[in-house]
Amino acid sequence: MRLARIALVALLLAGQFTLPAHAAEPAGTWNPQTAPNAGVPVPPGNGPFYMYAPSIVQLSPTERMVYTCANRVPGQTLDHVGMNYGTRRADGTYAWGPVQFPLNPQAADTPFWASSHICDPEVVRGSFRYDGHTYGWAMLILGFPDTTRYPQADPINVIGVAYADQPQGPWRIAQRALLDRSTDPNVSSWGVGQPSVTSIDGAGKLLVFYSGVGQVMRREVDLSDANNPKIGPRVELPANGLTPEPGGGPFLHNASFVYDPARDEFLVSRDTGSGNERVQPDVEINRIAGSAIWSGTGTWSTVGRLTECHSGYKYNHNSGIVRNAYGMIADGSELDVYFATEPPGGNYWAYRLAHAQAPLSFTSGTRPELVAQEDGRLSVLGHTANRCEANVWSSTDAGSWTKFGASPAGRPVAARQPDGRVALFSRANDGSIWWNLQAQPNGGHPGWSQLPGSASAGDPVAAKTADGRLVVVTRRNEAPGSRVYVNTQQAPNGAFAGTWQDLGASPAGQPVVGTNQDGSLVLFAKAAKEAGGQIWFNQQVGTSWSGWQVVESSPSFDGGPAVARQADGRLVLVARRWEGTQSIVYRSIQSGAGWTAWTSLGSAPANDPVLVEQAGGRLAMFARAADGSIWWTRQDTADGAFGGWDNLAGSTADDPVVQRRADNRLDLVIRQPDGRILHRVQSTAGGTAFDEWQPIR
Repeated sequence: MRLARIALVALLLAGQFTLPAHAAEPAGTWNPQTAPNAGVPVPPGNGPFYMYAPSIVQLSPTERMVYTCANRVPGQTLDHVGMNYGTRRADGTYAWGPVQFPLNPQAADTPFWASSHICDPEVVRGSFRYDGHTYGWAMLILGFPDTTRYPQADPINVIGVAYADQPQGPWRIAQRALLDRSTDPNVSSWGVGQPSVTSIDGAGKLLVFYSGVGQVMRREVDLSDANNPKIGPRVELPANGLTPEPGGGPFLHNASFVYDPARDEFLVSRDTGSGNERVQPDVEINRIAGSAIWSGTGTWSTVGRLTECHSGYKYNHNSGIVRNAYGMIADGSELDVYFATEPPGGNYWAYRLAHAQAPLSFTSGTRPELVAQEDGRLSVLGHTANRCEANVWSSTDAGSWTKFGASPAGRPVAARQPDGRVALFSRANDGSIWWNLQAQPNGGHPGWSQLPGSASAGDPVAAKTADGRLVVVTRRNEAPGSRVYVNTQQAPNGAFAGTWQDLGASPAGQPVVGTNQDGSLVLFAKAAKEAGGQIWFNQQVGTSWSGWQVVESSPSFDGGPAVARQADGRLVLVARRWEGTQSIVYRSIQSGAGWTAWTSLGSAPANDPVLVEQAGGRLAMFARAADGSIWWTRQDTADGAFGGWDNLAGSTADDPVVQRRADNRLDLVIRQPDGRILHRVQSTAGGTAFDEWQPIR
């Protein structure tokens, strides 16, 4: 075993692999929730085995091959190339066959430069003519000589190549090393090694990356005539933007690169963080423009990170990104990473492969939230959580996602103070409510503070009083039923009260808030079905509340209420119930101190409606159908009747979120079943058409 892996895979394609004609897109954020064991088997038996440094080639939509650095003899630290063939199961996981060892340093035909260790394989398809035969596959490897058998050999790592007609072999190792002291005379005592490779032309021209001389290097290498390889000049890769290594600068360590042609950029998975003498605790995913690989200049950005929170292991290292046969990302819509794990106090005999897979865009674990910044820009809030931490993320004007750091476990909700600063509220696992106030308008959120004495059975609700003070509403389960509590800022932009105001026994449903024309608040909630299912309300009166009472003539509903204020200033309340096999929406309108009788608006989508005020005061209603598609209807005139429902397509896991933008157009945001966030913007303010769905990456 020749030190921890520092291999890189860098991919750049030309000729028949030219870039698509469409514009490049950003790679977005990668947020896998877990990283379970990949199930790739080591050799059978009771002896100790290790497996690390995976190179994974997607052979077809249902087949992949993983090549690793592994030992063949139990308890013997002698690196071989291991190989496992996998087939895709119906649930998307892979069933792996037994490990085979296509390259053995002790085999009779192994050349001297690889006679002690063979490690860090990287496989690429092409056309390579060697000793009169044209091979279709090449495997770049690290080799180290057995200096006992070959005392005159240079005792350093070198890079060589093996060739095969098929990805499973048999493989033939070239007799001469490709890169060694002769190509890199200023090499360190460690040597050169940990190669990574991608095809340039789909034939014999390759882009080879390797370590051992300064930062990681790349060279263009032509193996069309593999007996006489053409080796181009050495170019050092940039390191700007990488997370710095503990005790030193940034370094591309134990890395695997793939090229993403849809976005014209490279993605790399690499080791980082403070580890033990062999390996590090985290795998970080970075990206850089494709042009930077050629020029040797540019700046990396971070896409994601794999930690103990994902795998359950202290050390996570020696990763490989799944790629196709020519070195491109295997699936441009997602990132698939294999890596080695090691528990605390373990050693390399404990190395096993874990696996993390997620869309190559931000994925939220909760329904999104919308809030307008002080400068008018609209921010979308999302939320992620794994076994160790939860995080709130923000995207403003559909830009890139920014993480706030460790957050409570619940969905964030937001409200803006009179001074322009946005406050976030979220519920922790123990029911406590926390808040995070912008340091300045349109700026960042510095940290979370607990609202004292808080406890909630659901996500909090935030609103604003007539004088601008923020109000937080929560519901608690307290025998024999539910109670609603509120906490109000003691002054606009000020601190919250130390105690919560008890609004008494309440309906069991999640409360929603409406705002009267005079700025006073009204709470609404649905009783449990077994308690009648009616909609109840509680009116703010100065600093007190009127108490809970049923909205007149309320039938028994199956869904919770939605409320908005129409053009004449009155609140409009809608709710949904099942009548036979049809979902029917009913409406009641504020009338003096009471409410009009409930009237049917007819058949509607199967899930709860969302109500919002459009430009000009006309209301629009959105709802999710049973198939996840989004439908909408709107008042044809101010304060008038609603028309029929129109299909806006899409596919969402929960109810949509919608809000007016600064230009008065509606912005409709959904979370897909896979967690990705999309939005669709009204084409004109108050109009009947929407632009197409666009991802928020």
